[in-house]
Amino acid sequence: MLTKDDRYPVAPAAPDPPPSAAFFHASTTAGVDAWLSTLETPFELKASSPGPIELKLSVALLDDMCFATGSSRSGFELVAADPFDGYGMTLPVAGSMFLNTVDHKMMAPEFGNGVITDLASTRKICYSPQSEFKAFVVGGEELHRHIALITEQPVRQRVVFLPYFQRNLGASRFIFAVSQALLTGLQGDAPLKTAPAALASLRDAVLSMLVEGIPHNYSDLFGKRIASPAPRNVKRAIEFMHAHVTDPMLLQEIALAAQTSPRSLQMAFRQFRGVTPMEYLRRLRLDGARNEMLNGPGRASVSDVAYRWGFAHHGIFSTRYKLAFGELPSTTLKRNRSV
Repeated sequence: MLTKDDRYPVAPAAPDPPPSAAFFHASTTAGVDAWLSTLETPFELKASSPGPIELKLSVALLDDMCFATGSSRSGFELVAADPFDGYGMTLPVAGSMFLNTVDHKMMAPEFGNGVITDLASTRKICYSPQSEFKAFVVGGEELHRHIALITEQPVRQRVVFLPYFQRNLGASRFIFAVSQALLTGLQGDAPLKTAPAALASLRDAVLSMLVEGIPHNYSDLFGKRIASPAPRNVKRAIEFMHAHVTDPMLLQEIALAAQTSPRSLQMAFRQFRGVTPMEYLRRLRLDGARNEMLNGPGRASVSDVAYRWGFAHHGIFSTRYKLAFGELPSTTLKRNRSV
């Protein structure tokens, strides 16, 4: 049996601050310009044809990530005055779009496909009239940090993604589903702002899905196996997750408690538990949510319970819950209330 000293022989680092999150909506050109100015991006909004720009935009910000949905009857352009250190995914839902790079190349996804690009080399992004779109942007420093964390290799060059992706690709469907969850959860009474564990989980999941689900020039490093740590380190990680199951938690914090690197811990969990550390944590949280719905007072809604246990997207929570327990969470809650 592990003693307390065995579990945590090294004092854990100070926890990361809670994720920063915000919501923005604009239906005027002035509103969009003001938002771009607030973010200090080099992109400027320009008309793509004579006449006023008509643009509606909803944006969710999560630390160094931006999730957006928008529509434009007039069409518009975003022109970069200077390079921007970030990477962007865009999925046209209606109409079309293309972008020009600083070396004069044009990228235009076919209908039903999206494009992912290095914004540091993007000069202009153009949307056609009657366009609707979804977009995701992540800061370069944040993406590079995550890749280095998982691979234990420095990111010395810009990440080059496979430029086009299909709408039904698992990674893009997940990222844009999270986008919708954030856009919903940060509006009105903003339930996600009081759920830091859910926000931290979403942030880590989106970054992992992006770098593991879409091919790029560092993808080969993710498949290389290295020596796994002893099972004792896996036990330390499990002890830590049990002790902090409802707290916001990132992979590097779990690895620190286990006295190993994030990548080594990933490999060890796959070898000794058949899942990743974050998948193991998700199952712990699913078990906790089920126990609350079965044995709690029964007054909370499914969404309340999901947020409390770190699940921000109601639909994804319900799907995972049913896969784990064979019934929807609403069924569990109704059974408790009928007792």
